[in-house]
Amino acid sequence: MPDNQIPITELQGAKTVPFDKIYLDPNNPRIAPEDPPGYTNPDALFNDELQGPLEAKVRSVYEVTSLEESILTHGWVPIDSIIVWEHPDRPGYYVVVEGNTRTVALRALRGERLERERKKLEKVKKSRFGEEVKVQEETVRRLEEIVEKTSMLRVFPVAATTVEQLQAILPRLLGVRHISHAKE
Repeated sequence: MPDNQIPITELQGAKTVPFDKIYLDPNNPRIAPEDPPGYTNPDALFNDELQGPLEAKVRSVYEVTSLEESILTHGWVPIDSIIVWEHPDRPGYYVVVEGNTRTVALRALRGERLERERKKLEKVKKSRFGEEVKVQEETVRRLEEIVEKTSMLRVFPVAATTVEQLQAILPRLLGVRHISHAKE
């Protein structure tokens, strides 16, 4: 069998999961806080209060705004799937292993950007400028379509049922994904 047809044993088949059950990984060395929580405690791993600082760190490391604009312009195209790990002690909750920038961009578009554009539409409607209203309505429509298309997101789960398995798989999996190699 040619190499490009050998299954990737580190990943399970694609799965559709709720977008709001996907969390940035506070252990990811590119964005982790000084004292990362590890993977054993799901309460620490899926702490909502950690997500804001992690998003800010992703924004400081990667060009998220350009990706947001691209998704807004072209729609959500899941060409490069998000890779996640489902915690064995918290079924239905997923840690992003690969796809932080896409996750942060989608969160922004689905949340603050959609809210801001809806408010802008209401203001524009009061001004009664027909063309400006149409442009703003189209922006809101595109954002609502992105929300609809990403409420359930197609992801690839890591084939690890324990923290130890995850930690054994991550260096190889991320080493393939990052040209400059995965950080320790």
